[in-house]
Amino acid sequence: FTRAGEFELDSTAVYRWEPVTVAPADTCTYVLYYGLGGVTVKPGELQLGVTSPAEIPLVATEKSYSIIAYIENTGAGPAHNARVRLNLPRGLVLTGRRPAESALGNFRPGEIKQVHWEVKPDGTVTGQVQFEVVVSAVNLPENRAVRSIRLIGPPKLSLTVKNPPPLKVVNEKLEPVPYPLTATVKNTGESTAYRVTAGLQLGPGMEMAPSELRHKYVGQLKPGETYDLVWYLLPEATGSRTFQGIRVESETTAPEMRIVLIELPVLTPKLRVVPLRGRYQAGDYLAVEIRAEHIPMVNGASFDLIYDAQILQAERVERGIFFVEDGALTAWQPGVIDKENGVIREIKGERKTPGRTGDPLATVYFLIKDEQGEAIIKPENIRLWSNENKLPAYLVEGLVIKISRGGGVEIVPVQID
Repeated sequence: FTRAGEFELDSTAVYRWEPVTVAPADTCTYVLYYGLGGVTVKPGELQLGVTSPAEIPLVATEKSYSIIAYIENTGAGPAHNARVRLNLPRGLVLTGRRPAESALGNFRPGEIKQVHWEVKPDGTVTGQVQFEVVVSAVNLPENRAVRSIRLIGPPKLSLTVKNPPPLKVVNEKLEPVPYPLTATVKNTGESTAYRVTAGLQLGPGMEMAPSELRHKYVGQLKPGETYDLVWYLLPEATGSRTFQGIRVESETTAPEMRIVLIELPVLTPKLRVVPLRGRYQAGDYLAVEIRAEHIPMVNGASFDLIYDAQILQAERVERGIFFVEDGALTAWQPGVIDKENGVIREIKGERKTPGRTGDPLATVYFLIKDEQGEAIIKPENIRLWSNENKLPAYLVEGLVIKISRGGGVEIVPVQID
């Protein structure tokens, strides 16, 4: 169309929005393509305007591109038996139903006709090429317009995965958690890659962290442009190897995929004595928790706690949160403290449903005496039980308390035979 008061052809496009429902954690992608790439106008009695893309990528798809001619009779009389012809260079071929040459018939002064061709590259030529549109009538001079199109190489995606950090066991927990998996996608081709997406295929022993998405929409990547991707995962301590697959693709490129090997450590089932602080001095109160770690499906526990009465003085035993069920206190007994013999006998508790592994069974408070020497705190006569499953074999870990002449205290974990 021509704007009021102007003489050059202009264009517009209308997009219709179709409402859709997007499910939780799902995505819906919309890509709107619009752009003429430029307009060439040749004045004359058969005025000719031609639009076409400025660039066409050489991609292995069925997508075609439009060349549109706008022909206006600006003469004083009608145009008789008008015809229009598209002359394509090597490297471009017609794909639509309209042939290269078409008859327009007669049209009145001021009348405008539009002719639309669909073309695509055949992959034989790259670089700048020119096409020509010629319009003629038996009673009017011929007019022609020449435009250039740059045929550019296709996009190409490369995928690089950063070496993932090693998983370690720190204080009976896996670190780092959440576990980062980082990759970089780069367009190493000559044209823009559109609708680039990335996805993660999880191997055994890995889950997505809360709110993390397995599939990510990158959008478009220009030639030479990069995009960093990060997934956060929750590893399981299976003691095995796991493989994660990362895949990137776009609407005009083949998928690229990389496999990442991750070693999953094993968390050993243990009944542990754990100090609540890192530093103590003689005369301080030492608080320790007794925990059943990495032992699933435990309903109850009973044990004695042995200590050296010459160096430590047991003060009290408190219920661990393991024996709090649905906000209510479960069956529990703090045991009997025998200060002369250095033993707390039969600390015991039970719940109806299995508790969470790692929650403390009990908290015991000792006074550290001002006596140089070495003491040990260790569980004995241990009995763990489950109402639903057999429990795995587990290690027992106590504490060695070393008191120096100056009153300094060193606490070291020790495995109990």
